[in-house]
Amino acid sequence: IDLKSDTEITDVSAYNAIVVGGPAANKIAAQLLGLTYPAIGADSGLSVGEAVIKLVDNGANVAMLAFGWEKDDTSRAAKVLQDFGAYELSGSEVSVEGTLGSPEVAA
Repeated sequence: IDLKSDTEITDVSAYNAIVVGGPAANKIAAQLLGLTYPAIGADSGLSVGEAVIKLVDNGANVAMLAFGWEKDDTSRAAKVLQDFGAYELSGSEVSVEGTLGSPEVAA
């Protein structure tokens, strides 16, 4: 796995990417979501406390984003990816609820 920060990427479409962090904190996330960086608060498309795992087209590749309203919400989404085999993940987007210690994927 080649880890890079959002400042090290010049063309994200060259990668099948996993992007952690939302459009308020991550330029690549904002770009992939079609938002202007930094997309803070309601401009992010999220609600307070919301966490999401989302697949988006990325040119000839695909990007998976794990992000949330705040840092803890993003951590909750990333925790699901960390143990993805324990969850029912399907479709192009899922909401992640619960707590960081016990995240739940909403159907």
